[in-house]
Amino acid sequence: MHGYLAMTRTEFRLFRREPFSVVFVLAFPLMMMVLLAAVFGNNRADAGKIQNGMLMWRGVTPANY
Repeated sequence: MHGYLAMTRTEFRLFRREPFSVVFVLAFPLMMMVLLAAVFGNNRADAGKIQNGMLMWRGVTPANY
């Protein structure tokens, strides 16, 4: 267990040393989520019914062909 924690600590230190990787792991997904939400929106008219507490999207899927 001690070896695993030491390896995890070392990998985390290596990860923090490269700011480019930190940006792409943490900030890039958030920026993409905001950008895609702004472009495509979340209009309820484009959605179908609610199943299991989730709003189902009614769009083009391979099952429609």
